[in-house]
Amino acid sequence: MQFLSRRGSSQAVGFVGLCSILLTAIAARGATVVWSGGSLIDSSLEDTDNWVGGVLPTAADDVVFTGSVRTDPYTTGVFPTYNTVAFDENASAFTIGGSDALTIGGFANAIVNNSTATQTFAAPVVLTGAGTTNTEIRATSGDLIFGDLTIGNSSTTRVQAAGQTVTVNGNVISGVGGKSINHDSGTIVYTADNTATWTTRMGVNYDAVVRFTADGAAGAMDGTTDTAFIIQGGIDNPHRGTVELVGDITINKWFQLYGRPEERKDSIQLRSIGDNTLQGRLYPNAHATTHPYINIESQSGLLTIESDIAQSQSGTRFLRFRGDGYIDITGTLAGTAVANIWKIAKLGSGTLTYTGPGINYRGDTAVLEGTLAVRTDDVGNVPTIASPRITVAAGATFDVSAVDDLGGADLTLLGTQTIRGAGTIVGDVVASDGTIVSPGGTVNELLTTYANTAGTLTFNGSLDLSAGGNLAWDLTALSEANPGTDFDVLAVAGDLTLGGTSLLTLNFSVLDESLRPDAATPVAFWGSDRSWKIVDLGGSGILDGDFASIANGTFIDVGTFSTRVSGSDVFLDFDSVYTPPPAVPGDANGDNKVDEQDAKRLAEHWGSTTKNPELTWWQMGDFNGDNKVDARDAAILAAQWGDYTGSAESASTTAVPEPGIFAMLFGLALAALRRRIER
Repeated sequence: MQFLSRRGSSQAVGFVGLCSILLTAIAARGATVVWSGGSLIDSSLEDTDNWVGGVLPTAADDVVFTGSVRTDPYTTGVFPTYNTVAFDENASAFTIGGSDALTIGGFANAIVNNSTATQTFAAPVVLTGAGTTNTEIRATSGDLIFGDLTIGNSSTTRVQAAGQTVTVNGNVISGVGGKSINHDSGTIVYTADNTATWTTRMGVNYDAVVRFTADGAAGAMDGTTDTAFIIQGGIDNPHRGTVELVGDITINKWFQLYGRPEERKDSIQLRSIGDNTLQGRLYPNAHATTHPYINIESQSGLLTIESDIAQSQSGTRFLRFRGDGYIDITGTLAGTAVANIWKIAKLGSGTLTYTGPGINYRGDTAVLEGTLAVRTDDVGNVPTIASPRITVAAGATFDVSAVDDLGGADLTLLGTQTIRGAGTIVGDVVASDGTIVSPGGTVNELLTTYANTAGTLTFNGSLDLSAGGNLAWDLTALSEANPGTDFDVLAVAGDLTLGGTSLLTLNFSVLDESLRPDAATPVAFWGSDRSWKIVDLGGSGILDGDFASIANGTFIDVGTFSTRVSGSDVFLDFDSVYTPPPAVPGDANGDNKVDEQDAKRLAEHWGSTTKNPELTWWQMGDFNGDNKVDARDAAILAAQWGDYTGSAESASTTAVPEPGIFAMLFGLALAALRRRIER
């Protein structure tokens, strides 16, 4: 048997001698062989003069490149096989070239860059380690660049590059027996179409970023979850890794999106930069409470999602679309079973668009920022907005104007649907029987906690409530001032149709029980007639009719609410029949208590000799009726401090302290206020 050297010389080795060499190599532990670049001829990896000690490395050896001499080793005609390859801290930038593959059979630290220079493998690299230990590619201090990279080892390959970048400019190839690639840290970039070469799974863990910059860079998909790309989450490990699509590319890989917990709720699982298209299925692996958050972001440009976003888990899961770019869902956004429910939130200043008939999820929708738009597709198919509650937050927009009118409307609320919030709805809306239009109201980012707050909900098109639509109106403070803050307002730029079976429902639940009109002893506020403008028609809109009925509008022995049309606006009037008991001296806000809230009110108007048009003198803190807020009023407040019910007799006989003792009394009041605040 003969071996032919690069220079053409040969040396016969007898069979017995060869066996002896092989047995010795198997028994011996591999050595560390260091590159010297000392050859006077060239940079071949087979030239012994390029290695310290003049000994060529073998398959069992660990190879170390160092220094700045002959930084262009090549593999042509060599087919080198090593255990591991490392670049030490003194290595300049090397480029290992050549047409023949460099094979690495080791596991831990298979390829390591400990230098600060970028190290490049222009020659193909093949990982072939056989065993159960993970094979590692580590960019510890500097970047790594590969051409073709074959994953042929029998265990998982892990890429670790904290603060560095690993780039695969050639194909990543599924070798014989090859397993998955897990990306643990740093940025890993794939720049070639791997559809024909990569058929195995990938995953992103911890804080790694996997970036695809070419069509098909994520590899082929066989239509099952076995080859999907896993974006890790959960609560056991601090996974916050991200997959990025960059440029104008199309990816058909499936992605399994693991949910993240509260402390990592804003970490992005899938990000698009530029005009990119996803054709592979997206499906969750999340927990409804411990790690529910899944985030898909368009940082810039347009992300088109053509395939299924399938909620395949029983119960409710939560999906957040975010970013300053655009996202257009032309595929399916739905559950795979009746019990599999998506809740959807829109975050960021960009626009999320639902196109066509595949939109059919049954969970709540919250447009917290930016715009959610709904439109008919090119062949006339219309999305189904089946959310029980649609919240449009202040500053956000829900745009249905690009939906082909069905029965004269862009959106028809059905069943018990509610549209709420303080944002803007663009397009023509019909609220059918049993549905609710509710200005104001908030929801948390997980869409689990809803709160009634006052707000102005704006319709830039027309609104029709005549077929049983219900306007839910909240009063959140005892005030006729501050529309959208103390009470709800419905603003309509187009036409508003009432009459028919339209309904106005009044809600006072945000108020403390003692302040509501049905309190056991209503406060003085309800002893006077009141009026609020609850519907504001701007522009050239036409008001047709009035509310057919009012729910929760009559309070025996207190008063009755009614609506009144004035011009193109609707007012809610309260006709009082109530005579309140004498007010409690010091009780500026009328809650039958003299406490820190009253002290704050008095402090706000201290020294006033001019009445605030939105308040009475009493509400400003003038308790002795001299049309100024001063020390005498503070003395009254201090004397009455506490939870004072203020019966008629006690209110009329309460002593008013002399100004001389004001300092002591007011000091006590301030001390009490401080103690309460500190609690």
